[in-house]
Amino acid sequence: SGTRSYSFEFFPPRDAAGEEQLWQAIRRLEPLRPTFVSVTYGAGGSTRDRTVRVTGRIATETTLTPMGHLTCFGTSRAELRKVIGAYADASVRNVLALRGDPPRDPAPDWHEAEDAPRHADELVSMLRELGDFCVGVAAHPEGHPQSNDLDIDAKHLAQKAAVGADFAITQFFFDARQYFELVDRVAAAGTDIPIIPGIMPVTNVRQIQRMAELSG
Repeated sequence: SGTRSYSFEFFPPRDAAGEEQLWQAIRRLEPLRPTFVSVTYGAGGSTRDRTVRVTGRIATETTLTPMGHLTCFGTSRAELRKVIGAYADASVRNVLALRGDPPRDPAPDWHEAEDAPRHADELVSMLRELGDFCVGVAAHPEGHPQSNDLDIDAKHLAQKAAVGADFAITQFFFDARQYFELVDRVAAAGTDIPIIPGIMPVTNVRQIQRMAELSG
């Protein structure tokens, strides 16, 4: 609507005790009426089942609007359809579609599925085919960690919009000028997709440093 908006992003619980602690936090934060909330999951899809379950509970047991996270790296299309179906069954209608990262410490039996989507635009297309979702994607004002060309990054974002992405949320950034330059580059690439700046309050300097390292 153009008014000020904020959201809460929850890290995935690792076990039942963590899930109970998270649920207590969700209940305390619910009266603040954020625009939406989301529950992430780990690299390579780790914690995915628990994340999907918690997101579904938020949809059915609270007044909050949840946005489901979905990454496709290494995941078969059959498994992705299963997760998308689980979100739909839980009345989750907003999904953030990401390529995701490979697991840092993969289980011995982990392997990349041969038919796994290679890029997020393929995941956006799947969501569009399988349900009536509002689909968000990632944007990178300082450049994608595996890219060294900001114009190509903008074209990739425009491609995600072309296949059905409704909005983008940026990776965190340190210089606001880079955000506005990204918006201009994407517009020059031929799309007016809304690009939401991801702003993170600095509460832990070490965590900020670590996330900067992980995101290049």
